Amino acid sequence: MAIRKSIKSIPVLMFCLLGAIPPLFGGISVKGKIELGFHYSSWSIRLIEGLLETALNDALKSQMLNLARGEYPGLIENSAAMSSTIDSSGSNFGFEIRWYPAGDKGSFSLGLSLEKTSMAVMMTEAKADITLDVPEDGTLKPATFSGQGNGEFRLEPWSFHVNFRWEFKPEWIVHPYLALGVGYGSGRYLDQGTLNYNVQGDFRILGGGTEYFKESGTKNLKAVKDKLGDDADSEGKVLKVPFWFVPFFQISLGAKGKIADNLFVLGEAAFWDGFILRGAIAYRF
Repeated sequence: MAIRKSIKSIPVLMFCLLGAIPPLFGGISVKGKIELGFHYSSWSIRLIEGLLETALNDALKSQMLNLARGEYPGLIENSAAMSSTIDSSGSNFGFEIRWYPAGDKGSFSLGLSLEKTSMAVMMTEAKADITLDVPEDGTLKPATFSGQGNGEFRLEPWSFHVNFRWEFKPEWIVHPYLALGVGYGSGRYLDQGTLNYNVQGDFRILGGGTEYFKESGTKNLKAVKDKLGDDADSEGKVLKVPFWFVPFFQISLGAKGKIADNLFVLGEAAFWDGFILRGAIAYRF
């Protein structure tokens, strides 16, 4: 039902946006052209996975030490070996309607699209080995903390997008282009995002006991957000959520080729809340 409503809204959005363009480009010919297209993309964050692994190692170490210090105030860290591996995968497909105000020879166009994006970020393996000194009975006793875990975050929103494209040398059979755009996905898709996790480990104090822990489960982001909100309330704080919807930002570089009268193929690389490689086909009326 939600998808049907989204599709029915496209002509209204197109009318409103296209109606606003002519006053801004008063000198443009009225002989505009409409182009309909379909595209499919692969999605990942591979170009920044290394940076995320470093940030994750630091965050895990800090969190583990904070948990341990909650039980043993004054705990001293001696050494820490942290490692994690992040992977990502996903896809995107969409239907687009595009308007060329200046017609066949125009380089500028405005596009509206309905998109389905599937994004998954996996922590395939995380390990931690930390040696500590724990204050007990007026002395410092050696202790170790060892743990491992894995998890996956998945988000699959439908979204509306608007983008502006500039094609260079459109008279060429194959020519390059640049596109900039933004998109909006309903907050309910954000709430429906899922987090799967599995963690286990043990905390040992020399001459003392061993505390073993294990936890696994699946939560949606709404449950996580509600839990963080409750924790913030209990501490007299206010939980600040950066976005109440799924925002998209697009920067694309690509090439467009004419394969028949009014029929085109496109290929591009883009930033799309991650990185995508896209192939498309379009027909111009």
